[in-house]
Amino acid sequence: MQGIIDQFSKSYSAYTTLSPVLGTNMITYSKSPYIYHNKIMLVDALHPASDPQTFTGSFNWSSAAQTKNDENSIIIHDASIANQYYQSVCNDFFVLGGTSCTSPLPIDLLYFKGSVSGNNVQLQWACESTLTTNTYQLERSEDGINYSDLTERTIISNDNLVHHYTYTDTRNNLPIAYYRLKMIDNNSVTTYSNTIVINKQSTEHFSILVYPNPSKDILHINLPKGNSTLTIINSLGQTVRTHETKQLNYAEINVRSLTNGLYNLVVHNNSNIYHQSFIKD
Repeated sequence: MQGIIDQFSKSYSAYTTLSPVLGTNMITYSKSPYIYHNKIMLVDALHPASDPQTFTGSFNWSSAAQTKNDENSIIIHDASIANQYYQSVCNDFFVLGGTSCTSPLPIDLLYFKGSVSGNNVQLQWACESTLTTNTYQLERSEDGINYSDLTERTIISNDNLVHHYTYTDTRNNLPIAYYRLKMIDNNSVTTYSNTIVINKQSTEHFSILVYPNPSKDILHINLPKGNSTLTIINSLGQTVRTHETKQLNYAEINVRSLTNGLYNLVVHNNSNIYHQSFIKD
């Protein structure tokens, strides 16, 4: 965690609460008579596969804003926007003398999707590049747990443009197959995309979304329509949680008591089965 606050705000609760926790990662903006009036908070900006959020607006994070003034807050659920704000804040952090701001994400994955094309599966994804080297490894699984590599794409670009990629899987003879992107930056930091489930026996293809990932307490899941049974399985293959929904396309599961580690979420919906891994942190 890092923070920037101006010299006029040191008497407010935001500073007195965060300063002991952040230590030298709390930087003071002291270019009097100017103030650092950005009003931004970023959550999980470095985890695009979760649910990165940008909190901004006119809200001053003060008692007057909360109890007296008519102020507004905007919460933006978008990985690309969170990463753009993060790069701006990191730049300010270093300019003001900070030293430990984690490098911004090298990859902004805009989408990852797949569809059946005859006997083949067509995979598509797009990203925004930044000043670094990025590697994409497309992986496939027949059980949603064990994955193997299909292809690898490496880009070295500083154009900050949107790059589009396609791959046709001509070797998929499975009735149900699972696909995901393994994304590796030049610091060997690895993140994963959403998992795509392709069911050749169905005309409907749905990718469940699990966030935040890693998760500490409440796991949010976007589901296909209909009745669903959700099962959480640990690395030993043991069922540790079950949850059922009736005609809902959303669910929440409390994972606070689970031991930290990697888990597999299995969703049974009508005749379809979906898998998505997540980390309990």
